[in-house]
Amino acid sequence: MARERQKRVFLVGMRPQVPRMLKAALTPLRPRITCFDRREECLERLPRGACDVLIVDLDGYAADGIKLLAEAKRLCPWVASFALIDEGNVPGAIQAMKAGAVDCLERPLTEDRLQSAIGPALARTREKTPAPDAGLTRAEIKVLNLVSTGQTSDQIAAVLHRSRRTVDVHRAHIMRKLGVSGTMDLIKEASRRGLIRLDGSEQPRPIGKTPEPTREPKTRKGRQPRS
Repeated sequence: MARERQKRVFLVGMRPQVPRMLKAALTPLRPRITCFDRREECLERLPRGACDVLIVDLDGYAADGIKLLAEAKRLCPWVASFALIDEGNVPGAIQAMKAGAVDCLERPLTEDRLQSAIGPALARTREKTPAPDAGLTRAEIKVLNLVSTGQTSDQIAAVLHRSRRTVDVHRAHIMRKLGVSGTMDLIKEASRRGLIRLDGSEQPRPIGKTPEPTREPKTRKGRQPRS
C-alpha cells in the first residue's frame, strides 16, 4: 500500500505562538507546517507545494492578505483557506469570505477552535489535492486557465506576451504532469482535480482586450442609409 502523503499547512504573517498552538491542536494528523512572512513567497510555493490548508493572518496585513486569499483560490482551488481576524471584525470576515476563505478564525485562538476548523478541512482535502509530483507552476496554471476557455496556443501567446513555442512547452508539461495526451482529456482531468471549473460559476475568463462595441453606420443629415 502506498504511503499517505503528509498533510501540509501554510501560514502567512503569523505570530510565533500560532504555529506551536496549531501543531499541538493537530497532533494526531501531524501536518507539516510552513510559515511565510510575505505574500509573494507563499504564492511562489502554493502551486507546487502540495498545500492542503492555507491560513492568513489579516492583522496589519489586511490588503495583502485579501489579495493572497483571492490569488490562492484562483491558482489552487483545492486548497482550503482560512483567515485569522480580530474578534468582532465582521467587515474583515466578509471580505475574506468573498476572497475565497472557507472560514474565519477569531482571536483569541484556542486549540479546540483550531482542531474543530482545521482538522476536518485537512481530512476533506485528501481526495481533492493533486499528487505532489503533478504540481503545476504559476505559469502553467495561467496557461491551463486559458486553455479551459477554448483559446488556441497563438491566442494564449498573445494574451501572456509569450512566444507560441513557450506556450506549447507549457502545454506539454501540463499534459505530462496530469498524465493526459489530448486537450479534451486535459480539460476533464484538470476539472476532476479541481484545477478548473466547468459549471460556469468560476470559469476563467480570457485576459485579452475587451472587444470594441459595434458602431452604427453614419448617415448624412437628411439622407437615409442605403439598403
